[in-house]
Amino acid sequence: PRDIDELLFVRYKALERGPQLTLDILSCFALPARLDIIQAILPFQPQRTATYLSLLETEGLVTSHEDGQRFSMRHARLKSMVYGAIQESRQDTHLFIASTMEASAGVRTFLDLQELAFQHRQAGKDTASISWLERAGDEGMRIAAYQRAKELYLEAVALAEASNPSA
Repeated sequence: PRDIDELLFVRYKALERGPQLTLDILSCFALPARLDIIQAILPFQPQRTATYLSLLETEGLVTSHEDGQRFSMRHARLKSMVYGAIQESRQDTHLFIASTMEASAGVRTFLDLQELAFQHRQAGKDTASISWLERAGDEGMRIAAYQRAKELYLEAVALAEASNPSA
């Protein structure tokens, strides 16, 4: 490989389809993804998904957070390359992630609410994104994350204005 991008791409292409699909899904998350949500999205048994995540962590491609309850891609460049490669199905994938998260009763933490807003925004569902941004802002105020809450409210206002320029 001539550079880090090529090295990461070669490593990605050398993986079996299961771990590749796991990375494809992880590339669609803005924040570390919940294990239970990843398991609900991927078409594998939960233990198989956990095995793939463990393999990818051993390979240095993903990292775990919160004692293995959340996962994210370790390399921003790899995440960008993988995300770019799934361009055709990207919007549908974001909508599927959002609907899976909404259907999960435990998905209402500050991080989860921000992620839901992001997923809807990427799926082109601005109205839903605004609603989740407001809820995330409310939760941020509740937990005293005031600066982030302010940013989320401002993002909701900007998105509302951009979605309805005549108002």
